[in-house]
Amino acid sequence: MIGFGIAGLFGKTERDVTHWRRPFYVLITSLIFIAQAAWFETLGVYVCVGVFSATVMLAAGERRPLHLLGVPLALVAFIYVVFAIALNVVFP
Repeated sequence: MIGFGIAGLFGKTERDVTHWRRPFYVLITSLIFIAQAAWFETLGVYVCVGVFSATVMLAAGERRPLHLLGVPLALVAFIYVVFAIALNVVFP
């Protein structure tokens, strides 16, 4: 994206005005990431990643129940397998 932006600045194409179409959702997502950082040690890695990935998806507009359940579960499973089993990393 950065590359396309820089190429657009130097290119001869017409520049479009950039708009934030969803500033409220961007603010909400930023607050969710701040809350995740604050609650990371308290909730634990797996619960925190699962819950907050689902809330970020909700804030981004995802409403399909299988995606809201499946993606966080797959993400938590991936983190568990790679870090806890393969790399033997101990999380709080």
